[in-house]
Amino acid sequence: MPGLALVPTRPLDRHAGAKPDVVKLDLCGAEEAAFAGMQGVIEANPAVQVLLCFNPVRSAAPADFLERLAGQFRLRRLTAQGEAQDCTPAEAMGGGDVMLYLAR
Repeated sequence: MPGLALVPTRPLDRHAGAKPDVVKLDLCGAEEAAFAGMQGVIEANPAVQVLLCFNPVRSAAPADFLERLAGQFRLRRLTAQGEAQDCTPAEAMGGGDVMLYLAR
């Protein structure tokens, strides 16, 4: 397929010992897989903050994914002014890209 590139990937959990302060996931639809692959990072570092670009159109199961996120973190979105505002899963499902700020 023209314009398609396959790249090797590895779970972020391979780097759980690094204990990052912030992880940004903006992967054009692969956020669910990346989030699943960083559960060890989250467990090893409860203070980690995650910026996650979410678009329901690019998600295999957007409602389930948001439920998983909200089960682990307070669900907030970044505004155009860079402020974190609480957001419901329904608001995140509203369409278009939403930059979620996930922190405990």
